[in-house]
Amino acid sequence: MLSEDVVPFGIRSLKTVVCPILSKDKGHVILDSKESLKEGFPGLSDWLEKAEQDWERHRSNENMSLYQRINYSRLLEKQNPLDGHLVIYNGCGKNISSAVLDIKSLCNKEVNGLNSSGLIVDCKFFYINCKSLEEAYYLCSALNSKFVNDAIKPFQTKGNLGERDIHRRPFEYVDLPAYDAKNSQFTKLATLGRLCSDKVSALIEENLVIGVISRARSLVRSQISHELESIDLLVRGLLGKARRKSDRALRTELKVSDGTRIRTE
Repeated sequence: MLSEDVVPFGIRSLKTVVCPILSKDKGHVILDSKESLKEGFPGLSDWLEKAEQDWERHRSNENMSLYQRINYSRLLEKQNPLDGHLVIYNGCGKNISSAVLDIKSLCNKEVNGLNSSGLIVDCKFFYINCKSLEEAYYLCSALNSKFVNDAIKPFQTKGNLGERDIHRRPFEYVDLPAYDAKNSQFTKLATLGRLCSDKVSALIEENLVIGVISRARSLVRSQISHELESIDLLVRGLLGKARRKSDRALRTELKVSDGTRIRTE
């Protein structure tokens, strides 16, 4: 899954990729060519051995191995490709596009003629693992709202085409509250998030969300414009006037409701 695959409330397509990662009782481990052979994957072992040789011939950093590079800062190893309710959004671009991924429902799904054995999020995305699908749909609605998107605009870096780079700004500059199942505003946002996701999924299945990603995202927003207006009203009611957090707050960690920590520097 690449950045160009994500539209508001939807994923246009998934990509197949071979990752040398194995799930074990104590977590997920990265396999090199020798470990792959020990685990009973001779084909993967041969492929990795060739990749290791290519890396040794062409690498520019003598202090970093192939596996340290693909698992940079343990970002691959930390992911759980088999479970989780993920909210993802694009790290680059002018506007936020967020979607919900229920990983269990994607396992064994046929992708490009192959059955997937899990899901790995590309480095161009930011993601949060939520406790429940309801929480995920609420957060997805908030991130796709005009209110949150407008709130980060003064703090985005700018290029020749305007604002770019979203990164952690939705959590740095907007006080997104933790999901509260007893609060009707949160549950309404969750319901709208699920509704929008179903509508966008139908559009994708009908092969209507195609072409350049910017146009595809605009098309999706136009098709769910009524729901987006309702979402924006609810988010404005929850958050009020967005405010920039203090410099001290920006130097600390942001803690999302499920305990996931997002470094701000």
